[in-house]
Amino acid sequence: MPRLIAPPDAHPIDPGWWAPLEAVARVSAGQPHYAFFDPADFMLMGRIVRRSPRADLLLYKHWYTRRYLNLDEAGHAYRFVAPRALHRSGRDLHHGSLADALDALGLWELPWMKPSLGHLRGGLSWHERSRLRVGVGGQDSLSSSSVAASAVRASSVVTDPERSVHLGRHP
Repeated sequence: MPRLIAPPDAHPIDPGWWAPLEAVARVSAGQPHYAFFDPADFMLMGRIVRRSPRADLLLYKHWYTRRYLNLDEAGHAYRFVAPRALHRSGRDLHHGSLADALDALGLWELPWMKPSLGHLRGGLSWHERSRLRVGVGGQDSLSSSSVAASAVRASSVVTDPERSVHLGRHP
């Protein structure tokens, strides 16, 4: 059974705890769809140690959206699936791609949550923000067009030969 290890109390924390998140930042840099991705906006929640051959997972929680980005050390993204019954454990499944995991963070809402991005609200209130979602009322400047989103998903940027962090579909 997997077990959760809390981040160490030692400061500074071993950089290895942050390496997968920083790799995602490098891969997503320069992608307009992920312009609001900032590793400083995440809290380190812990590490799930799983039995071999399954990779351990690092759990990062976004400070503003409160959504999780769960990564293995190679930068592959996972999503938690709650159990169907209370006496069972949940499961961690691969996201279809890193792009899917980043989209699930809801970063497009940050101009209404993060004060330093407030100038990007386009005059819309919190309740009107849903007009900006691609496919809900048209295209916008905060979420890229479907063409650009497809280009992001099709891209493959390897940050290290030993690691396969990329925005494309997980093999």
